[in-house]
Amino acid sequence: MPTSPNARSDATKRRILDVARRHFSSVGFEGTSTRAIAKEAESNHSLVVYHFKNKTGLWKAVMDDLFDALRLHTGNTDTDPDPVATLRSRARSFV
Repeated sequence: MPTSPNARSDATKRRILDVARRHFSSVGFEGTSTRAIAKEAESNHSLVVYHFKNKTGLWKAVMDDLFDALRLHTGNTDTDPDPVATLRSRARSFV
């Protein structure tokens, strides 16, 4: 079954984000290269630029993705009596 262009684009973006997360977490921002990420994600470097503009945009997207995952894992803490303590506890369990 052929996939839609949007599905392929989303899959490519997801692959790039996953590879970038691994690179940023293992070698840091300075040690990460968007070309190396593109190669490992089996993608074209121009698609990294298309989706994220530059390395800073990619880093921000990775951080947004991680915080979205954390929010999903921890649930809404807006009504907690001590949201900071709850977030710390849930972040520890998440990590």
